[in-house]
Amino acid sequence: MECHKKIIVEDIKNSEKEILRFIRFGKIDEGIFSEMEEAINRGVKIKIIGPYKKEREHIIEKYKRIGCKIALTKFGDLPLVRENIFDENVTHIDFSEPEKISI
Repeated sequence: MECHKKIIVEDIKNSEKEILRFIRFGKIDEGIFSEMEEAINRGVKIKIIGPYKKEREHIIEKYKRIGCKIALTKFGDLPLVRENIFDENVTHIDFSEPEKISI
């Protein structure tokens, strides 16, 4: 697991109240997704903000099924930045290359 993913997983494990994620609904990282589901099961509220794209509805639905609250934007070309806020005090900002996904 890449270093920044390890940090995000640890912060999800340590979150007690709320997580706010800004993502583009690309390929799901199963390790992070699994930790998010466990956090929801222990009472952590997870909110996700990201762009709506019809071809990614199935990914958005996966997040909804585990209990994430989703807010969709109309902006399709967001910058390649992901942000995560854990319990109002920890922020991760990741700058990355475009994800190559097959749908």
